[in-house]
Amino acid sequence: MCDKASALLRACRGLRWGAAREQQQDSHASRGWTSAARSEMQTRILTRIGADAVITPEDEAADRWSHRLLAPFIIDHVELGKGYALVQLPAPNAWAGKTLADLDLRHKHNVTVVAIKRRSPAMTESGAEVFEDRIVDLPQPTSQVNEDDVLILAGFDRDVEKLPR
Repeated sequence: MCDKASALLRACRGLRWGAAREQQQDSHASRGWTSAARSEMQTRILTRIGADAVITPEDEAADRWSHRLLAPFIIDHVELGKGYALVQLPAPNAWAGKTLADLDLRHKHNVTVVAIKRRSPAMTESGAEVFEDRIVDLPQPTSQVNEDDVLILAGFDRDVEKLPR
């Protein structure tokens, strides 16, 4: 069986043979291994020989682009589970000047604000004014949403898509 697996692995281009075999042979390893596949056949082979996760870059890119095309107002989308994601989106103009308590997003829209990305003015060593992104992590109910803020939210895709823009 090991010879078959070895032959199949060598047939899969893009697989880092040495690292995968070392991890497979190490019976004391507490973590499994992850690999990238370029085709459906490679995915099946890697799964059968014990890969804990197989990543297909084309599928990952297609998934990201589908979210971007279906919801162009979302800056970034990271799937945490089936239909549940962490998203970045610009704060709607109607929310500017309001606190998170005023907006009550968790109850009204079933989403949670995880962080706020805020542009803040800063000075360079030469004295020029630039803007830097600053993260307000774990914002409080009294945190105010500004006009140019980017909100980082956790929620179901269906709920995020219903948010005002």
